[in-house]
Amino acid sequence: MNDAVISSLLQKNTRAEELREGEDNWPGAIIVPLRLQQQTTTVGGVPDRDRLLTLTNPLKLLRGSGERDSRDSQLPEAEDDMVANAASFTFLQRVSQLTPSPFEWVFNRLLFHPQFALGGYETFTDGALRCRTRLDHIFAILEVKRRDRHTSYAEMVMQETCELVGWLLKSSSSIACFNGHSLMISQGRDGLFLTFKPFNEAHQRYLAGEGWAEDFLRMETFGPFKTNNDRDMTLFGSVKLAAIEIAVNRALD
Repeated sequence: MNDAVISSLLQKNTRAEELREGEDNWPGAIIVPLRLQQQTTTVGGVPDRDRLLTLTNPLKLLRGSGERDSRDSQLPEAEDDMVANAASFTFLQRVSQLTPSPFEWVFNRLLFHPQFALGGYETFTDGALRCRTRLDHIFAILEVKRRDRHTSYAEMVMQETCELVGWLLKSSSSIACFNGHSLMISQGRDGLFLTFKPFNEAHQRYLAGEGWAEDFLRMETFGPFKTNNDRDMTLFGSVKLAAIEIAVNRALD
């Protein structure tokens, strides 16, 4: 994977369908997630780069740890959830293959079905990073939406929280290998996010109806990392590789 070529393609906003294998600007194996990410941001045959020219209010707004164009909320949803899911999954899979590890990204939808005194719920993930030799050891989960995160922020955070709570009830402290935190990767249309949740045995016992927790469950989210921005993707890829290395060291302890 030629980082300079990929960076140039993102800077120039080159369309994947314009590329041909064997040419100098061919990005190699990253062509699949590149094309899928561009399909995610092409609605009704109109790519974002053209649609943004017709939208108003180009003021830059700060959201979380990333910079976001206020026009993003005016962009339509991706045409299909499966395109966005495939775009995110193939990108994560390709990045993870850059370093040797016992882990694999799988499309398998994990089901969490926690039960409480007054009821319960079911929720599914869109994928997971698991250990190939211990399939029940999940080191990260994936949640993808075809719409921009900030257009339905409360709804998305609620679903992510439900998944993280369900995961907490089925996991152990050995899985929380990121300084005692578990990792969720999410994508809202063309923005990637990293959410870290601390593993807290008191919360686990409380949710299982076996004790009391003195504080709330706290999650910290970083993003967006825009899939059409070379600097964002370089940073996200670096963080992702670092997370794999951390998980490898923890898994081998």
